[in-house]
Amino acid sequence: MQSDSLCLFGLALIIFALFGGLPFFTMKNVWLRCLGLITMSAGVLVGYGIMCAAIKEQENGNKNIKLPQTNDIIVTNR
Repeated sequence: MQSDSLCLFGLALIIFALFGGLPFFTMKNVWLRCLGLITMSAGVLVGYGIMCAAIKEQENGNKNIKLPQTNDIIVTNR
């Protein structure tokens, strides 16, 4: 159920980035247009990444993946 809300958060971030960068993109100054384009692009990419991660988590059946702990790391060069 958590992945559904995460997917909706990614979609909301995409919509927010598009509408948030649009006023900058319509200005006459070239630097502000670039700022708007960067804002929209970054927001869409981050939102899309969050959505893909949520969908991938949902497809895997929410398996608990054990992350390596500090005691599990074997140091070979001492």
